[in-house]
Amino acid sequence: FYAVAKGRVPGIYTTWDECQQQVTGLTGNKHQKFLTLEHAKSYLSQHGIDTNNDTPKPPPSSSVSSSIPSTWKRGQHGAKPYTKPVASVSKPESKAGWDAVYSDGACKGNGKPGSVAGIGVWWGRDDPR
Repeated sequence: FYAVAKGRVPGIYTTWDECQQQVTGLTGNKHQKFLTLEHAKSYLSQHGIDTNNDTPKPPPSSSVSSSIPSTWKRGQHGAKPYTKPVASVSKPESKAGWDAVYSDGACKGNGKPGSVAGIGVWWGRDDPR
């Protein structure tokens, strides 16, 4: 049994995959594996989660929903790929007079509130900029 005290949907799960879906990617998640349902319920109770009506959630059914058209194939969606014509670009004959710039960037917590990003640019040794 897998008890999720802090996750997407707190509760008791019967497989690790189900538990992972509730906690993966969430900062501060709280979950633990137990050998018995009683121990899992006790863990949730200690974290203020009501377990009186909470029974383990069964694994998802592998049957296909009747609301999905039988003509659809797995992995298909309604959007068609967009292919933009590529403009022809001629390469310069010489790189003389061109600046060489080296850059790098990173973002801690990308896509999440409070994320922080930074970049670095290096123009080369002894560059006066």
